[in-house]
Amino acid sequence: KQYWARPSPFLRASPPPLDVAMDRTLLILYLKRRFGYGSFLEIGCRSDANFSRVPFVDKVGVDPVAGGNVRATSDEFFATCGRTFDLIFVDGLHESAQVVRDAANALRILNPGGTLLFHDCKPLLPPEGAFPMAPGTVYWNGTVRCGVARCFFGVPKRCFFRSGRPSPTCGRRRTSTS
Repeated sequence: KQYWARPSPFLRASPPPLDVAMDRTLLILYLKRRFGYGSFLEIGCRSDANFSRVPFVDKVGVDPVAGGNVRATSDEFFATCGRTFDLIFVDGLHESAQVVRDAANALRILNPGGTLLFHDCKPLLPPEGAFPMAPGTVYWNGTVRCGVARCFFGVPKRCFFRSGRPSPTCGRRRTSTS
């Protein structure tokens, strides 16, 4: 089943079922509506496949090559960022050390009650989980899962599935004390 075939479940406030494949953009739309988020940051939006589809008036997309509206690496962006965001979606460099830096920087600028999401957390085949990307690899997750595990080991997290492949987008909602 795909959400595209149904009337939009994101027009209501109930959470989508986690046993159904879910598109990352639909997850972001659900979170925006459910929690009333007004600001959005996407790290790594080269093809604009997600960034162009999220209807935030206040949105920033960071990529050093293409896509988004800020041309910089995530490290360069975070070094000069002087504001905060309600929802941050990290789909940047798929290398564990970079994921750890992106997580630390994102948590620093995440509003209380905000949500931090990571994409490409679960490779299905060994070549998908390699860094650097193996030649001939179509889907690539790199070592994102290792970085997420290092950042949030022992912290409850939710995993949401994007459409087509059971590759979770891992997320954590920030409380005023975390």
